Amino acid sequence: MAGDTSIRDDLLSRLAHQPQYIMTGMIKISNPATPSTITRSPHTSADLGRLDKLPLELLHFAFSMLDLKTLSSISRTCLRGLAVVESIPEYRDLIRHAPSMMTALGSTGLIQHHSAHTLHTGLTASQCASCGDFGPFLFLPTCERCCYECLCREQRFRVITTACAGDCFELSAASLKKLPTMHNLRGRYSVPFERDLEQRFRLVSARAVKKLALDEGKSMKVLAENMGKRRHEGFDRLTKWRHIDTLKWLQAAPIESREVNTQTTSPATRVPVDDFGGLASIPFPSLKSTTCAESGLWCLGCEETYRDWDPDESGDNDAARLVAMGSNVYGDVHYTTQVARSEKGFLEHVAHCAGAKEIVPDLEEKLRQMKIA
Repeated sequence: MAGDTSIRDDLLSRLAHQPQYIMTGMIKISNPATPSTITRSPHTSADLGRLDKLPLELLHFAFSMLDLKTLSSISRTCLRGLAVVESIPEYRDLIRHAPSMMTALGSTGLIQHHSAHTLHTGLTASQCASCGDFGPFLFLPTCERCCYECLCREQRFRVITTACAGDCFELSAASLKKLPTMHNLRGRYSVPFERDLEQRFRLVSARAVKKLALDEGKSMKVLAENMGKRRHEGFDRLTKWRHIDTLKWLQAAPIESREVNTQTTSPATRVPVDDFGGLASIPFPSLKSTTCAESGLWCLGCEETYRDWDPDESGDNDAARLVAMGSNVYGDVHYTTQVARSEKGFLEHVAHCAGAKEIVPDLEEKLRQMKIA
């Protein structure tokens, strides 16, 4: 067993990494949340009043259904409230393993929209809500896990300004107030393209906006026709947003969850530019146990294959065979460099990765010793 652990650690150190352009391309938090340091004072209440009559287990259950803003308020009312909040199993896991996410919710104004239970459910999950692959990130407005590829390409993981949301779906300001609204943090983002943002916007989930429009009886066909008419009316507020086609694409966003197979969906499929990519997402670990969390592993072998592939080079290699089969090798190989995997999924992947075998010549033997290959 110790030998297997040593081999595993060696392989992970040589073959796995976390691309900085991906990990730092989203919300960045310099001072993550920490457990409270409130101490007793002569004016601090010692108990929760009538709530103290309830068993601790019942208090934990009830409090876990509250949002983080409410829990923060309770923790400030009295020392007993602080003790109960910080002993909630869900809260304890979140503050230990995902403190940056908790701070990001407060900084963006979304802290009152998700309960500790909902966030903890996301923490203990591992799959992207769209494609089912390992999802190392959290889309804050809807508290959904996502992978980098779906974050770049899927409508459900996009945010738009409230002004554009109203124009695109013909919703009033009063209606839009029903939706969780966030304010982005200033900084540098790179999902999928690098940009510096110093301006703060009021942003909402595009998918949530469409659902609201449908709930209010809007017809997507009529909205699309109206947008087509407005295209020729001049440069009003709608057309000043760089890509009117983006709004039409967002109108077509699926409401219900759907299965997206990222292995068969062409990476070259045209997707409108996202001016706000990364502003609503943050790295988010997956909790395997109370003490072990996974943040995702990317394959250096795939990076090696991508760097070495020459479109003008022929020969008996994996790339040449894929070309012969009609595959978009450049896109496909580049896509694999952006796929995160759990530790188990990663070790299964490298068993079939040509680039990984180049880096570790005796890879197959090592995997056989671990009973993986």
